Amino acid sequence: MGASPNNEDAVRCAESAYFALSEDDQRVLVCFAPFTSAVSPTLLDGYLPKLRSQPALAAFALSRWTEAIGEARQHGLLRPHPGEPSYLSIPPAVTALLRSRPEFSAHAETRLAIDTAFREVYWEFTEVMHMMFQSTISDFQLSARDVVCLEHDNIVMAMDIALSHRVAVEMYCSAIYHSSSMTGHRARGLELAQRVASRLEEYPPEDLAGRAGDTCAGDLRRFESVVGSAAAS
Repeated sequence: MGASPNNEDAVRCAESAYFALSEDDQRVLVCFAPFTSAVSPTLLDGYLPKLRSQPALAAFALSRWTEAIGEARQHGLLRPHPGEPSYLSIPPAVTALLRSRPEFSAHAETRLAIDTAFREVYWEFTEVMHMMFQSTISDFQLSARDVVCLEHDNIVMAMDIALSHRVAVEMYCSAIYHSSSMTGHRARGLELAQRVASRLEEYPPEDLAGRAGDTCAGDLRRFESVVGSAAAS
């Protein structure tokens, strides 16, 4: 079954716009491959240093970061987010194109470097969200809920990367279960909790030992409890 005409048009438009960029800017844009839909300019400020710290990305012209983003916006590869003016959005056809680029799909070291930078910046982001959810100030909790809802798919991507690398996932779990407890996405949250718990069974026992593993297990239990009780009600 082939792609629909609309999808084919979107793919052609994405390819045309992408290959109109310089080769340096094309490479820089590959760093956006892990993102899904929403892109926070504020978070990008923290993402860039993470990318620069990766030796495998030394050949990427990250000095053109701001210019490359400007070119991508001019060519429609990054667009204003329809639901949040302070965010950018990345169309699905562009995400698919970036993930198919050899720098991301065929070079393991480059892919690992981008994934690691993405995972790390979202760890720090979800740490902040965790603190906001723990606040006694309701405005902080509501703000965290709204931001996590907007960033949900990116957080899930970061969590999937962490699970693949068999590293801690507690901050991602925390952000999602708190958000799930404040919204109506109970079934989706429960399904995600069960999937994460299943993936954690693949971790070697030594990787789950100590505080990180205990914290993650505790967060997962609370996550499952929150969405499970809501789904049963």
